[in-house]
Amino acid sequence: MSNNPFNNPNLIPGVFNYCDRWCERCPLTSRCLTFLTLNECFNNNESKDNQNRKFWEKLKELYDTTYNMMDEFIPDDEEDLFPEPDDEEKAEIMKQQEDIDNKVEENECNILSQKYSNQVMNWFEKNEKLLNEKENALKNERTDLPSKNPYLEAFDLKDAADIILYYGFFISAKVNRALHGLFDECEEEFDDMPKDSDGSAKIGLIAIDRSIAAWGEIYYRFPEQEVIEFVLLLDKLKRLLELSFPNAKNFIRPGFDE
Repeated sequence: MSNNPFNNPNLIPGVFNYCDRWCERCPLTSRCLTFLTLNECFNNNESKDNQNRKFWEKLKELYDTTYNMMDEFIPDDEEDLFPEPDDEEKAEIMKQQEDIDNKVEENECNILSQKYSNQVMNWFEKNEKLLNEKENALKNERTDLPSKNPYLEAFDLKDAADIILYYGFFISAKVNRALHGLFDECEEEFDDMPKDSDGSAKIGLIAIDRSIAAWGEIYYRFPEQEVIEFVLLLDKLKRLLELSFPNAKNFIRPGFDE
């Protein structure tokens, strides 16, 4: 297989597992298997159809390569490794999953994150025109003060809006994943291993911090009580997450925290 991305010595294993999926802002794309695979497929001048076809062909190649690599670890008798559960076991698994789903649904962290996501979208729908007007006004502003750059200020405002919108649903998704992992992991012992729930909670906390900072930029332009309420909501969610996942901040994300 030519140009096999698995052969890239600079790749960081698992770097994409606990990132925020915002490749355009990521400093580690050159060491990320997911980004390099997608970039190789789409960063050319071919038609959209051909790009999509090559994307799925590349994915098939990666699938085959991965399975070939794993052959030596898979026993001849796969039934010993993956026994098929009987009907009673399936029912018990479904019952356990339903119990976990209910716990997540009722958890205050989940409720707050969902509330934030919905309110963010509503706020931007209501204020989109106002934001655009403010951005254009900043670009057209004329000033004799050398320390003030209206173009830079407009860029900062757009950045803040982009950050809030990008993380609007991302936060609730990561909180949901972290909670599912938390309740599921309680069934087993992982004392000596990093927990996926902590990793999900950590990137959720990072997204919250970035969103709070972005709301600060918005508040500088629009000093409204509603903006402050977003910050207060995020701060409450952050404190609850830190209580629920006391080891999240110590979770080492490959590449980002090493």
